[in-house]
Amino acid sequence: MTGALNRHQQIALLLDSRGWVVMPAYRADHPSGGKRPIGEDWQNRPRIARDKIADVWRGNNPANISILTGTPSGIFVV
Repeated sequence: MTGALNRHQQIALLLDSRGWVVMPAYRADHPSGGKRPIGEDWQNRPRIARDKIADVWRGNNPANISILTGTPSGIFVV
């Protein structure tokens, strides 16, 4: 990855540095309404390697960022 990071890349890397598991999520303009992780079986996917995070959120119109809560990230939503 060369050049400056976009805002999504910066945020995804920040969240990862906190130990939280980040995954790409649909954007609000998607038929699902957004906020849903992209793909099937997302609960069981391996953590995205830190050196690959910038690649996942590259471009001018990147996916949203979701955080896998619960045991993988050590945070819980009530």
